[in-house]
Amino acid sequence: MIKFAGLAALILSCSLMGFSAAARCRKHCAALSAVTEMLARCRIMLKYSLCTVAELVGSLMDCRLFRLMEFDMPAEKSQLPDTLAERVGSGGLVLDEEEREKLREFFCTLGTTDLDGQLSSLEYYSAYFSDRYSAVGQESLSKCRLYRSMGILAGVFVAVILI
Repeated sequence: MIKFAGLAALILSCSLMGFSAAARCRKHCAALSAVTEMLARCRIMLKYSLCTVAELVGSLMDCRLFRLMEFDMPAEKSQLPDTLAERVGSGGLVLDEEEREKLREFFCTLGTTDLDGQLSSLEYYSAYFSDRYSAVGQESLSKCRLYRSMGILAGVFVAVILI
């Protein structure tokens, strides 16, 4: 009886590892979606409102990306791009290292050029992150299912071997 309880616990723990890996895939996809949403809002605000960096970030505080980064507005507005770039590496934002670096680059270049330069920079980063989002979205569907199945099957396989 105890042996079967141990086997059930083993199957459950392997299944949970698979579900955990699948959840990480979904979080990565959600983070990329939040980045593309934020970039679209930035483009609209810069193109039609001509706002400063501080005003732009202030209006983006309710954005999903800023909630994922757990970002708070710094007291000094001059440090805003640097503070944003620092927060990309921390918080609950699940991104690859290359994606983190691109987002840091975007925040560091924010407010450093004229309006045309800002808009072309936004177009570049929007294209990059939307491409990444579509690629990761396609992978995520198959990988999530694979991770869940592999977790369950690995638990069953080890349980059968231990019997």
